[in-house]
Amino acid sequence: MQLFNNSVLILFLLLSLTFIITLPFGRWRTRCRKYSVSWFLAIHLPIPVIILMRLGAHFSYTYIPLFLASTVLGQLVGGKTGK
Repeated sequence: MQLFNNSVLILFLLLSLTFIITLPFGRWRTRCRKYSVSWFLAIHLPIPVIILMRLGAHFSYTYIPLFLASTVLGQLVGGKTGK
């Protein structure tokens, strides 16, 4: 039971960190011309870091939708604060 609680806590922390990491990239994205190189980088630069965090915590590929949702939410909220 303790292992389950620790893994849920770690997952919550990693999803929160994913959200926080993508906030400034969402802000940057809104200031870029759509479909430019900088716009593309603003969307994709945090992805390798997020993948490494997920793999480092030994979460399988089945958790990718949660990390994707956290990333998209971070981009959207960061974009709203950037305008």
